[in-house]
Amino acid sequence: MRQDRTESQWGSNGRAAALRAFDRSDDHADLAPLTLEEVPAPRVSRARHGFVLSHLRFDLEGLSLVLKVLSDGELRTVTGLLVGECEYARLRVRRPDGARKAHVETDGSFRVPGLSPGPLSLSVLRQGRVPVVTEWFTV
Repeated sequence: MRQDRTESQWGSNGRAAALRAFDRSDDHADLAPLTLEEVPAPRVSRARHGFVLSHLRFDLEGLSLVLKVLSDGELRTVTGLLVGECEYARLRVRRPDGARKAHVETDGSFRVPGLSPGPLSLSVLRQGRVPVVTEWFTV
């Protein structure tokens, strides 16, 4: 027998998600605006993923985030490159339902697999500098 969720369970989960969506922990961060958005004609990526869905670029004062959003079946993968003053940078992937860390290689490249479609923002944390966050975008 299928067990339906009660309205109070949905209300509680919805409220928690809404509060996380308004997380203010990055209020002091600098905002890197979207400076390039391309939606290429559907073509298979040379990587092990499906189609390239979009190319994005965010820039702020000598720091650039160059991103590629790839389909991965029902999920999405974001690959990217931090360009500029980003030695020892750390990356946080922000979603309305929470955040997770992503590893940045020494060359500035990173890969974030297994993302469900929806809104996303990246936060770049650099030692001795104000964090930089991207505008929200959809994967």
